[in-house]
Amino acid sequence: LGALAVASVAAGALAVATGNVDRAYYGTDARAVEFLIGALVAVAYGSRLLARVAVVAGLPALAALAWAAVAVTGPHAGLFRGGLVVHAVAVALVVVAACEPGPVRTLLSVRPLRAAGLISYGVYVYHWPIFLVFDDTPRRLAATFALAGASYVLVERPIRDGRTRVRLSWAAAPAAALAGAAVVAIAAAQIAPPEISFAPVTAGAASTPKQEERPMPRPIESVPGTRVLVVGDSVALTLGRGIERWGAANDISVLNAGALGCALLHDADVRGYWGVDHRPFDSCQTRTTWPAMLDEFRPDAVVVLFGAWDVYDASFDDGRTWSSPGDEAWNTRYETEVEAAARLLGSRGAEVVWLAPPCFTALEGESDDGAEWYDPDRVAEHRAIAETVAPRTGMTVSTVLAERDCPVDLETRPDGVHYTDEGADAATEALAAELRASLEVPLLAPSDAPVVMG
Repeated sequence: LGALAVASVAAGALAVATGNVDRAYYGTDARAVEFLIGALVAVAYGSRLLARVAVVAGLPALAALAWAAVAVTGPHAGLFRGGLVVHAVAVALVVVAACEPGPVRTLLSVRPLRAAGLISYGVYVYHWPIFLVFDDTPRRLAATFALAGASYVLVERPIRDGRTRVRLSWAAAPAAALAGAAVVAIAAAQIAPPEISFAPVTAGAASTPKQEERPMPRPIESVPGTRVLVVGDSVALTLGRGIERWGAANDISVLNAGALGCALLHDADVRGYWGVDHRPFDSCQTRTTWPAMLDEFRPDAVVVLFGAWDVYDASFDDGRTWSSPGDEAWNTRYETEVEAAARLLGSRGAEVVWLAPPCFTALEGESDDGAEWYDPDRVAEHRAIAETVAPRTGMTVSTVLAERDCPVDLETRPDGVHYTDEGADAATEALAAELRASLEVPLLAPSDAPVVMG
């Protein structure tokens, strides 16, 4: 029980301390919660009390899990403040209930669900490379279940049953593993964006390649006087690396809180290269994370960059009608979101510097190469909306990125979206004058002083 408590606290502490849920989600130490709960259930299963509780609570737990699978999407900070523990407990209740006579066992005993259960591990293993190759849901599901079924019949079941032909499976295993790795590598190379480096920041030097850990923000009492907060999507995250180095050169503390896959437009159906998806209200949890960062970090300036996930078509009436940047319905909704974000980020007195986004493009040969959401006119609407909102909120709109990074330079943004370290440094130097004005201090370039952050 003590180990379970420590692991639970670790998950939340990592999410809060790093300002990024990825470390808490993928860290084995933080995710020990599920293993420990499973171990506790295995030990306690000898007690009939657990079985009786599971039979009663199993059905509500199953319903809650089904609801969460649909309703909880995006980087939900609540997962790391007890949500993962609650989810693991609910799963444990369902597992125990399925082993006892009762409604859960009856429900999960129907033949289609039993068949899906047999191949469920294969579905989990194979879905990721398949989802990279196909971009529509029917083909993704068909291919995933077909491959998982074949794997179960040809590989998993013979090994489990200890049949003679297992020897053939073992003999073919190295070749099969190499072939599978090749398929995944080819798919990732064709579709996945280039690796983004998250090395510790040193002024005057680019990040060390292949380091994955982001620097931990320092306690507020050790942060020097001038502070800059960077918020937005993954483009803001990569640009923020240059702003971090620039801050290190000027004895300015920079908290880079750009978030992967984060969009400003939410509570809507969105249509893009992946198909159609629903973004729930406050899908990036900005209404909770931003006030906490403003109160704890107390920035003098906030640099904001959104757009990569906000160039797509959207529907605000459950898919009956669709609009895109430039249409009245879309612009009206997005203007509301921009104004709300600007007012929140400036509510503690920080200067808000809103960056009109650069253009985006797909690499040649990608499935959505030439798609309408890469139209520079869509990005131009973001700039126009920000400039409309600025007089009402007092924020400053910077058009530097919109002017210098349209069209896309694949040398500095090799996937057509994100900045390399060198590209981020160059973009930051172009932004330096406006950042200097927002902070009202003389500033140097990122490479002018060898100061180490962290």
